[in-house]
Amino acid sequence: MKFWIVIFFLLSRTLGANLDFPVQSNSPSINEGPWGIEIPNKLIPLKMRVLVFPHTLKKDYRHGIPDNAYRLKVFGEVDIESEGKFIGKEIVFSFEDNELFMESKGIKKRIPKGFMALTSKMPLRVFRENNPKKTHQYEGTLEIRVGKDRLLAINHLLLENYLRGVLPNEVVKTWPMDVLKVQAVAARTYAVYHRLLDKGPKFWDVDDTARYQVFTGISHVVEKTDLAIKETSGEVMTYKERVIKAYFHSYSGGKTSSAKEIFGEFNEYCLGTDEIFNREELLKELNPKFSWIVQWTTPKIDKLDFLGLLKNDQSLKSKFKNFKNESLFLKAERDNGNFKSLKNLWVIQGERRESISYKELRRIFGYGKIYSYWFYLNNQSKFFQLKGHGWGHHVGMSQWGAFMMANNYGYDYKDILNHYYKGISLKQL
Repeated sequence: MKFWIVIFFLLSRTLGANLDFPVQSNSPSINEGPWGIEIPNKLIPLKMRVLVFPHTLKKDYRHGIPDNAYRLKVFGEVDIESEGKFIGKEIVFSFEDNELFMESKGIKKRIPKGFMALTSKMPLRVFRENNPKKTHQYEGTLEIRVGKDRLLAINHLLLENYLRGVLPNEVVKTWPMDVLKVQAVAARTYAVYHRLLDKGPKFWDVDDTARYQVFTGISHVVEKTDLAIKETSGEVMTYKERVIKAYFHSYSGGKTSSAKEIFGEFNEYCLGTDEIFNREELLKELNPKFSWIVQWTTPKIDKLDFLGLLKNDQSLKSKFKNFKNESLFLKAERDNGNFKSLKNLWVIQGERRESISYKELRRIFGYGKIYSYWFYLNNQSKFFQLKGHGWGHHVGMSQWGAFMMANNYGYDYKDILNHYYKGISLKQL
């Protein structure tokens, strides 16, 4: 599988080289709640609780590799305060024997309560031992606490300030203002949904990666995205008076999908819709080195390596246990409703025939290696390739689709939202 590693590394470096590029590509958590949540009468001021440490994604260009979850350093330009006391400008926290320890000014002590709330007149910085170049700045309160088996750092801040740290990471700051407004409303709606969602005894609402929405505190805030947040202040999307789960992704590949098709979740607003432009139009707007957003190709994959993945997969190994490490034939069953992309892949060896769905195939290889759900099979004798269109999970708003609608066709932000989310209304919190 070394070919997969090489291409993912190259794409990650390409993405990381242009920090303006939208990064929402991971499929979010699914089936974690209802399609909509009723908004309480008393909601403001609404604060978000954002998990900012540790990071567990294998590769995240904003946050680096997985963190050492047992040690972190918090520092600032002026003294840090906790419970009315100044405790220093630099504090090291550690997780030892399921307890929280802090070290400041050469003195180390145990924190009996297992948590501390830190504030400062200047932004706080979190130094990540495994990611020294990924030190972000945070306003509001930074809560350090013991988790199940690790340290947790949770940033508590007002909703609109949270969005200031999201938008520059999820949309290109030089895009038309209407696109930035689309992203502001979608991000705010997504955040409010997760803030109101009853998760039981949980200390945070969202994390700061593409599992939810990418957030880096005030490290990358810019005036134009701040203005988009201000001009849509408090606006969220609702359906039947309930705040919706506002999915979004980078580019649909030509057609968005329903939440039911991709996530097995029925709602009446993420139904799927055709883009109003074709792929060739979008390619003309892209720098050629970013054309993989529209169309991508995997390296050649050895069929026997692929069989090994199938035989080791917990949910599929019983289907393929009788297959031998011998020559395979792969046959694509196409979906006529989705650009004739792959619907099921048949794995054939003599009399043995088993199929796996396109969603299973993407899960097996990983969402960071098969970049969308619209893809095709290029079958060779010993190897095969997958070729596809789009970037992300296809549900809800397409960020590049929103760009094309505003930039090339003159749509305003409300028209764009209504194109991707059917039957919604905008409500002022």
